[in-house]
Amino acid sequence: CYWHQCAARPGLWFQFLDSILPNILRPIPAATVDVDTIAFKGFFQANLLLILIVNYVSLLLTFGAVFPPLAVALTLALFSVAYFIKLKLGRFLCMAVEQNRLEYLDLIESECLRAGAVEVLRRSTWLLLLFSSVFFTLFVFDTL
Repeated sequence: CYWHQCAARPGLWFQFLDSILPNILRPIPAATVDVDTIAFKGFFQANLLLILIVNYVSLLLTFGAVFPPLAVALTLALFSVAYFIKLKLGRFLCMAVEQNRLEYLDLIESECLRAGAVEVLRRSTWLLLLFSSVFFTLFVFDTL
């Protein structure tokens, strides 16, 4: 992020930006990142992306089915979130290639390989079914 790079290092603004800025939007570190430490959260959390997209699809299937103008807004939100994540990831990968830090490409690939675990999808599917059935039950009995 531009503001993160231009902020004075010991300043309050830099500390604020450093605390809220995701790792993927920060400049690529000069030293090699130790991925075995507990403090390292990864650059790209693919499971969070998957859960976010499932949440948007569940909102689209529940509230969008009842109120079609909301379906248009939710579809636009879903596509904009997916496109923004694609831009963030592309920016990070381009910066890594420009700086000839190809180990970050392997790191992102290994983080993406862990995504889509069956237990994550199973939990989100059960939540989707539970809340959708409760919503449609209340909606159907309210309209009768």
